[in-house]
Amino acid sequence: MSAVTWDEVALTGSSSRMPQRRHLALVPPAPEVAAATTGFRLTRRGRLALTMLVLALVSVVTLLGVRSATATPATAASMPASTITVAAGETLSGIAARELPGVADGVARLQIANNLDSSAISAGATLVIPAH
Repeated sequence: MSAVTWDEVALTGSSSRMPQRRHLALVPPAPEVAAATTGFRLTRRGRLALTMLVLALVSVVTLLGVRSATATPATAASMPASTITVAAGETLSGIAARELPGVADGVARLQIANNLDSSAISAGATLVIPAH
């Protein structure tokens, strides 16, 4: 790195009446300053490229993490399900208690599997029993 300083220099010319003028003179850097600045320097374009690279790596890692978190080994849709025909006098909670573990959870699973809005069912209807 260089420095600039004022230098009083008399300009000589053909006329002896020319005034003295000030001008800037370049001062070379000291050896210890020159040695300190020879290290690795990153330009603005280099910092931008490095930032974009880091953002791309973070995006890829995040995408892979989300993808592996949402992938399940076996979903309810891929498991085999059985069907039954509702007999007269049967209720959804009775079928849930007989076919699935946990009555409250079983009723909700039967409603979801059969697209039922309520727990009312009629005799002769065919219900899908989701796998455990």
